[in-house]
Amino acid sequence: MPTPGRRPLGAMALVLGAFAAFGAVAAPAHPAGAQAPGPELSLSAGAMQFDASGTGVAPTAAARAALPVAGRWLLADGSLAYAALGEQFAPSPTRVAVAQLQLQAPLGPVRPYLGVGGGWVRYLSNAGGQPAAPGTLSGAAGLRVAVSGRLGVRGELRVRGWQRTSDGDFGFVNSAAEYTGGVTYAF
Repeated sequence: MPTPGRRPLGAMALVLGAFAAFGAVAAPAHPAGAQAPGPELSLSAGAMQFDASGTGVAPTAAARAALPVAGRWLLADGSLAYAALGEQFAPSPTRVAVAQLQLQAPLGPVRPYLGVGGGWVRYLSNAGGQPAAPGTLSGAAGLRVAVSGRLGVRGELRVRGWQRTSDGDFGFVNSAAEYTGGVTYAF
């Protein structure tokens, strides 16, 4: 039986695998001589399902920047997100800063990706005596789709955990799943 406050990883692995398989099967082949993409900025909005000092769903917004690290396959992605989590001991909203490495399949206009990374959760108030900026680990699965020229769209599921449990396992006291969609601009 799962420990309260922790999410099982099996469902997340299933969703990430299905996302990657769909992108690999549905996307057209990419021309061999295509140039590697440049930096990309995106603005996204969606919902964050959380289990922290209380549970619920909150609106979220994120600004993200992606930069190619190794050709078209490996990207560095930085994100600043904001969500008004209805936590019992933190009456003010929460900010999240996360950096990820993302492995993407550049399959023409559709580019599915998986990412892992870490960062910080920053509580804007500290009514419950929470750590001011606990570290967070995150994983992501998503699709970037080129619409025309430099414009595109992006859909993503990003999961995160923060404040590790004290019993020595790999669990987290707090966790969240962020479902977002947005627009992208490539340079």
